[in-house]
Amino acid sequence: MAELNRSVTLLACQIDVPAMTAAAERDAHTDRVAAAIDAELTAGGLVDLVVLPELATRDMIYRDIAFAEGDLAFVMVPAANRDPSATERPDEFIIDRAPARHFAFGAGMHSCPGAHLAKMEMSMALLGLLEACADIQRAAPPEWEPGQEGRTLRRLDITIRKMKPLHG
Repeated sequence: MAELNRSVTLLACQIDVPAMTAAAERDAHTDRVAAAIDAELTAGGLVDLVVLPELATRDMIYRDIAFAEGDLAFVMVPAANRDPSATERPDEFIIDRAPARHFAFGAGMHSCPGAHLAKMEMSMALLGLLEACADIQRAAPPEWEPGQEGRTLRRLDITIRKMKPLHG
C-alpha cells in the first residue's frame, strides 16, 4: 500500500515535468521515471515515521551534543533525508538531483530487502500511466494533509485529454 500511495505522490509532484508527460516511447521514460522515484523518495520519503531508540553504551559527544552512558536518544529516520548539510534543498522535488541519496529504504545492513521490488512497482505504475495517457496534466495544485507522521496526499485533480485504448 505504501508503494501505491508513493506512486500517487510521485504523480502529484512530477506531473508538470515536460519529459514525463510528453507522448514518447516507453523506453524514453524509464530513466526519467527512475529519477522521479528517487527525487520523491528524497523529498517525501517512503516511511512517514520511524523512530529508532538508541542507548548510549559509553559517555560520548556527537556533533557537540553530550551523551552519558545509559542516555536514550531517538533517531527519526525520515529526518535523515531533510539534512540540509547532506542534501541541498531537501524538501523540494528535484528530478535531476545528483547524487540522489535517501534513506527511504534504510542503508547498509539495515537496507530493506524489498527496496528493488518496491521501486519496480512504482516505476511500472508510473510507466503504465504515462503509456496510457498521451496528455495528462494537473488541474489544480495537490492538496496535502500535514501531520506528525509526514504528509499524505489528500486530493489530486488531473485532466486527461487523450487516452490510448486499454488492452485487456
